[in-house]
Amino acid sequence: MTTTSNHYVTVLWEAGPNPGNPGKEAAMKAFMTTAVTASRYDAGNIDYEAH
Repeated sequence: MTTTSNHYVTVLWEAGPNPGNPGKEAAMKAFMTTAVTASRYDAGNIDYEAH
């Protein structure tokens, strides 16, 4: 997490399905889609992107 001089906060988060537990890719995609959609409506949020 980084706070800039203009007081914006940048959070980088890395996540993915456990390589030792194949077949969970769809569940991970669904989770990320839900998290991104909800977070875009957080008060003060400027941008939230998943890559």
